Amino acid sequence: MSERESRGVAGNDRVILAEVAGRIDPPTLACEIVAALRDEIEAYGCLPERVGADVLDNVRASVDTFLKALERGARDDGDFEFIRQAARDRSGDGVPLDDLLRAYRLGSRIGWEALTRAATPEESGAMVRCAGLVLDWVDRVSAIVEQTYLTERRQSPLQEEARVRALLGALVSGEPLDPASRELAERMGLCPEGRHRVFAVVIAGQPARVHGQVASQLRAMRVAAVSEGHQVRGLASQAVANLAGLIGSREKVVLAVGEDGPRAELAQAFEEVQLLVEIACRLGRVGEVSAEMLLPELFLAHSPRLAALLRRRALNPLAEYSERGGMELLPTLDALFACGLDRRQAAGRLHVHPNTFGYRLRRVQEITGLRLDRADDLLLIWLALKTRVLAADSPTP
Repeated sequence: MSERESRGVAGNDRVILAEVAGRIDPPTLACEIVAALRDEIEAYGCLPERVGADVLDNVRASVDTFLKALERGARDDGDFEFIRQAARDRSGDGVPLDDLLRAYRLGSRIGWEALTRAATPEESGAMVRCAGLVLDWVDRVSAIVEQTYLTERRQSPLQEEARVRALLGALVSGEPLDPASRELAERMGLCPEGRHRVFAVVIAGQPARVHGQVASQLRAMRVAAVSEGHQVRGLASQAVANLAGLIGSREKVVLAVGEDGPRAELAQAFEEVQLLVEIACRLGRVGEVSAEMLLPELFLAHSPRLAALLRRRALNPLAEYSERGGMELLPTLDALFACGLDRRQAAGRLHVHPNTFGYRLRRVQEITGLRLDRADDLLLIWLALKTRVLAADSPTP
């Protein structure tokens, strides 16, 4: 404590406070504080075991400094360097600043309660008069923690993204992980040799800057995420059950989450989820999408040459007929499939007589040479219609 912080506390009271502080067992108090942090602050309860050991070391150092500061005062800010490092570490672990500041308040409260329990009735008056020293301690430590945390957050996002990008690249390529990448994987709950769940996110209509912010927010919550222009992609650990909840309630969010798979399949899995969100955006979908929901479109997206062949075979003759002055027949086919092949319902959808609708379908068969009563031909037409969303001139996310 500085001279200013000690002002107003009589020398005898400081002597009594020092005697009471000497009765406290620092390791026992540190364990009590860590248990309270895990029970009362969710962010601390979610920290992995390795980080938990680091937290215990930091709390022990804080307890020692707290008790010594009450006895003799902290001489300068150098006494708090370990607190600055702890703030940097917790920032890297994704602990929110509010939770970090709350942790120091909680620890100080438990420390003061331990002191008051250790005091005799005759010493209680002196303890009350010294209570302001604890408040001064909390103020000083909180200011140091906040400044350090915010400085670290301003400096770290690009470095953190580069580290996560290197980790993802090594996992996808099958390269062995260096110690730094392995430590990062552990912090984010990833087992390098285990199974992985890939994901991709697009916020339709939002610039790359917003996607970068989302990736940064996910990394702060221990999700291995990087931004790729107008898309975010990454790996989620088994502990992350609700990615949509982590991303938040933004409008027009499209999230594709793959199935758990081995490391050897990561490259293909990433390609799949990136295609999924692109296709979903072209279709105007929002929310979470899966491969099962868009299987035909995925197949076609994986084979653009075959998709183009389908369009030429089934749709180009109809387009050429329309260009020569004939009626537009694609809406007829769209209505037919939208109504589950129910011709009467499809006719009502287009506000035409069922006989007129039947005539248009016969023209489709005559022009394309494909028969709608043959399963193979019907499948070709259905798939060809789906290729339109994958065409180069379709709107992009």
